Amino acid sequence: FIGAGYTFYALAVATGAKRWSFTGGGSFAYSSATYRDNVVYVGCVDNNVYAFNASNGRLLWQRSICITGIESDAVIADSTVYVGTNDDQLLALDAVTGATRWTFTTGANISSSPKIANGRVYFGSSDSKFYALQAKTGQLVWSYQTGGMFNQSGAALVNGTLYAGSRDGYLYAIDEQTGSLKWRYNSGGISFEQSSPTVHNGVVYIGGWYNVPGFNQKGSIYAINATTGNLIWEKLPNTGFSSSPFANDNRVCITGDGGQISVLETATGNTLWQKTILANSSSPVEAKGLIYVGGGGTGYIYAFDAVTGNEIWKFAIPGALMTSSPVVIDLNGVPNYPGDSGTMD
Repeated sequence: FIGAGYTFYALAVATGAKRWSFTGGGSFAYSSATYRDNVVYVGCVDNNVYAFNASNGRLLWQRSICITGIESDAVIADSTVYVGTNDDQLLALDAVTGATRWTFTTGANISSSPKIANGRVYFGSSDSKFYALQAKTGQLVWSYQTGGMFNQSGAALVNGTLYAGSRDGYLYAIDEQTGSLKWRYNSGGISFEQSSPTVHNGVVYIGGWYNVPGFNQKGSIYAINATTGNLIWEKLPNTGFSSSPFANDNRVCITGDGGQISVLETATGNTLWQKTILANSSSPVEAKGLIYVGGGGTGYIYAFDAVTGNEIWKFAIPGALMTSSPVVIDLNGVPNYPGDSGTMD
């Protein structure tokens, strides 16, 4: 499932053939989808959250929840869909009807993907704060003040620690229960606001965007010890990343602002292969040996062999300059999410 411009697509994972599509009143390129029990949920810049039958695309419900658009991923947990809006609110919606259960207002827009775990909702806001709310009621549990906005950087939660990146140039590790700081990694002024950290085997992977203010120095991809905050490696300098990495035992894949998708060796960060696809911020996801990613600048959605980089298929998206990040459902109905969902491993 992937949004490309004003159209949301369901494609066959093996061939790229279109299963169904839906055209809305705004762009689906910012909010990546979530999946549960044959229903796919996604937000749109047209102010609506949509719920579709995943098999045939039948619209189950749509709800207008704001007036200035949705960039946050709509994330489902239990029977509730959680989503942030550019109206500065985090909303909880009934997954069956779309009815609003509660709202929580921050001091600025919420573009990041919320993380739901252990009865709480965790997310960052452009007001420079990171929040923990009670998932059932929306009541504030704690907030943590940083020195810069959280934009697209959704939190990863692993072993009681939340990881998220801010415009102030720090990757934060925050205690899930108390909201206290465990450590923070200093990039030297490069913003982490656009990349959601992915945590795998005790390592945090995250992309650096640009220095803010200034925008005259591009960031790298970083591998950081999840326990200590110490740098393990830094690669692809002066690239700039407004996407999120996906990591497994062998590979880390990420798209850079220069137009390439890069696949790196997990342990060393050495480049295994690269392709120019003009991803325009779409984050990749790997499933069953294939890497799926949107290439809005070239006008295609791609599937590549994860080991060789060989193109397996591509699907044309006429007129769409940007895509969201793909979500891949395997034959058992298990979703594989991109790194922009804040991978938990």
